[in-house]
Amino acid sequence: MVQGFFRAFLNGVLAATLALSLAGCSGGGGSGTAEPGTVAGLASGQLDPAYGSGGKASVVDVSLTAGFARGDTTIAVDGPGNAYVPAVNRLVKFDPAGREFAFNDAGYSPVTDAAGNVYYISGGSVAKRDATAAAVSSFGAAGKVKVIDTSVQYASLLDKLLLDGEGNVFVFGRNDGPHYSGGYMLVTKLDRNGQMAPDFGASGQVTTNFRMIPPGIGLPPLSVAHDKQGNLLVASRTVFSGFAAAKLDRFGNLAADFGTGGISTLPACVSAVQGLAVDASDNLYIGGTCSGRAVVFKLDSYGTAVSSFGNSGMATAIYGDVVSRVTSVLAGPAGTLYAAGSVNAGNCNQTVVAKLDMNGGHVASFGDAGIARPGIIVQEAGVNIAADALGRLYVGGPALAQCASDDSTPQLVVVSRLGG
Repeated sequence: MVQGFFRAFLNGVLAATLALSLAGCSGGGGSGTAEPGTVAGLASGQLDPAYGSGGKASVVDVSLTAGFARGDTTIAVDGPGNAYVPAVNRLVKFDPAGREFAFNDAGYSPVTDAAGNVYYISGGSVAKRDATAAAVSSFGAAGKVKVIDTSVQYASLLDKLLLDGEGNVFVFGRNDGPHYSGGYMLVTKLDRNGQMAPDFGASGQVTTNFRMIPPGIGLPPLSVAHDKQGNLLVASRTVFSGFAAAKLDRFGNLAADFGTGGISTLPACVSAVQGLAVDASDNLYIGGTCSGRAVVFKLDSYGTAVSSFGNSGMATAIYGDVVSRVTSVLAGPAGTLYAAGSVNAGNCNQTVVAKLDMNGGHVASFGDAGIARPGIIVQEAGVNIAADALGRLYVGGPALAQCASDDSTPQLVVVSRLGG
């Protein structure tokens, strides 16, 4: 299987406490976002002091996030810099200054479009709201489209949303069953009005032979992206083939020119994959963990390892030789890549972001020799990364107010903004 890859390879007081405690323990996006880049007056990898408190926006969460329960803590950012991230009973929205904006609905896997609308999964439905948080009535019924019936035992589960450049919404899920007897990837395509797209599979839905199982509590079952040709890319843990990437054509068929039968298997050392990005040349980047260390894989559009990247297609020592993992990746300008994740330090999983060049080496001008430490103590679900139209980076997810070995510390949703 491995050779398939290697083949040509409180808010108030707590806000002040948060800023101090996170600093003391310190070291992909909506469709409406641009590539990251340099912003005047904001150094690459530097926290933006104009955002929130000292570069961080936060709210107290009463429990583990809804995204954590589903294994998804996706950050979506629109052009001006409004950021969306799941919390326990609602979708949290921070405005461009890092202030919480009232958003009275719950959901996960948000994505944004160029008009500032946000789409997200809500139960077995997909919801669409405008920039004022009002339901978009032209989308489905009163701003929601029911995709699956969640009341049925072993019904399909919805995991991720993806928005293409034409306004189509792709909903990724899996047919569940006892003891992983299901797990077949289910993809639904909705047009801009929330109608099932007749040109995709059978009346807008496709069930593939790519069988997935969740890699563990708090980790997402799959990562998704699309390329310039309209093909869909996914990465996940599979039932029989370990961790792998798959490619579907624009009609929902596994692409015969990718890997073996549309699937490219990753090396046996991989214990988690999180984060998938596609660059301007349709190369794939997959974040994850190999032998307890953070890694990034680079595949070409045929699912073959790009030998010039890292060691035969796998960049290692992303955050140094420490217990660590990559949980989100974002393609940057001129063939660069941002890899957000965490390093283990005692009782803390501390957030880190690395900027890599096209060969998998660190870009020294970013942060400290290619690595930035936003000062977030992240929970198990991990952090995500996105960018706004100015190229500023947003990193965050479910977090803790301080390092602790018990569950007494307040739980937060935190987003940091940095220069790209």
